[in-house]
Amino acid sequence: MLEGLGVDGMSSDEEVKTSEGKRYVILIPKWRAPVLALWLRVFDSLYLHHRNRAEHGDQRGCMPRKRETSAKESTSGMFVPGLPINAYRGDWLERQIDVPNIVHPSAEQLYTHDPDLALYVLVPSSIFLPNLTPYCRIAMNPYS
Repeated sequence: MLEGLGVDGMSSDEEVKTSEGKRYVILIPKWRAPVLALWLRVFDSLYLHHRNRAEHGDQRGCMPRKRETSAKESTSGMFVPGLPINAYRGDWLERQIDVPNIVHPSAEQLYTHDPDLALYVLVPSSIFLPNLTPYCRIAMNPYS
């Protein structure tokens, strides 16, 4: 699923300059269901958690920047076809013409992580502002 999303399925960000400095506000793809944001944050946090470990040696390149969650949508008209139908926002799908032949949605999929994994990566260090850990713990496995 993660590979299926590709670059076009990821959020972007917008730089906002304030008197305190720069902030980066997340811009969500207008087609993407909100459940994917929570699901993807676990991967982002896992990457950050392991990137900072000494046993991984030289970690060249910039550290990921802190990004603030927002309800702002990306202005891009691009979307990723062929994802599970619940990866798309319902209201976005309703506005599309010929969904079966253009969007090509596949069968619904659950977007969950093992609760221990979610706690492991989201509690110690998060690159998201504000820290959404309590909400993510619930949302990662809504059936528990």
